[in-house]
Amino acid sequence: MFLSEKVGMSYDIDKDGYVVSEKLSFEDAALKQVVPMLKEIDVHPYRWTRITVPVNFIHKPLKLRMPPGFGWLVNYMEIEKSFLMYDYLTWKLRSYKMKLNLDNENETIKKTKKIIDVLFLEMLSKETSMPGWKWFFVRFLVLEFSHCVLAVRDDESKRMVDAN
Repeated sequence: MFLSEKVGMSYDIDKDGYVVSEKLSFEDAALKQVVPMLKEIDVHPYRWTRITVPVNFIHKPLKLRMPPGFGWLVNYMEIEKSFLMYDYLTWKLRSYKMKLNLDNENETIKKTKKIIDVLFLEMLSKETSMPGWKWFFVRFLVLEFSHCVLAVRDDESKRMVDAN
């Protein structure tokens, strides 16, 4: 479950994104199973159950490419917390991939990507309710066609305010 009711962020024209002004945390006991993989990409869940997007992370929702059709099935305003967390986790994975010069076929990349996708779906299920048919398609798109989120961008190193 998310530990915040609302996402605290404001748009910064110079940074071309939303600067997170309040921590956003998601907590779930099931995270304990995947902590070693998350730690590999520099995500360190608090007490092995809580993931937090830090203050000063720059959320760039327009640059996070989702599978075709995803935007027709979900209301981005309704899934704002899940989408911010997904942006943060995929950024951490892309940064890890870039730092070690790995490709998408690397086992660590593939396994961690799957973990992040499943976490995203878990967050979505807790943040929004959608009819079963929509949920079927959203799940299918995220698990089968979200590889586009692994495309490294030229501004990856500038996703934290203090890094700019």
